[in-house]
Amino acid sequence: MLIEESTDAQIDLPTGNVVLVIGPHAAQEAMIELAGGLVHLGRVRVLDGGNQFNAYWLARSLRRRSPEMFPMLSRVNLARAFTCYQMETMLAESRSLSVPTLVMDLLATFFDESVALPERRRLLQHAADHLRRLCQQAPLAVGARPPIPGSERGELYAILREAADQVWEVGAPHPAQPAQLALF
Repeated sequence: MLIEESTDAQIDLPTGNVVLVIGPHAAQEAMIELAGGLVHLGRVRVLDGGNQFNAYWLARSLRRRSPEMFPMLSRVNLARAFTCYQMETMLAESRSLSVPTLVMDLLATFFDESVALPERRRLLQHAADHLRRLCQQAPLAVGARPPIPGSERGELYAILREAADQVWEVGAPHPAQPAQLALF
């Protein structure tokens, strides 16, 4: 499914599905817009793996929808992870509640090359199992950057993609290889 990043329509997240939202900057703007739509219905849990959550952007999104911005901001429960170990633990310790969960830039914490690739794969597989558990009680969406084919990042993306029931693409497709910039 291809969605426009600037859309203001509330996206219906189905309970029981891991929805993977792929886009530039891990679909940051789309995930914040999604949070803005969900917070009107009640509490929202945001687990941030890439330091992507921007409360100012969320406030701006809420202000477009309603004059009651501040009470809605208090409905957001935010937790940040800075390592793959923290992300896996955060997901493991998240209770299965009837609260929608948005996981922003999940793979960012798994791209840390100071942790051996087999260990990152193991932790990501555990994280994927936790995502499947969490989506059974409430809607769940995971933001990620498009994969770069042939890299270890592509391998980690494949694990996440396998755990997803639906994939939504946001914005322009990612080039296969980043452009080489000339220094002189």
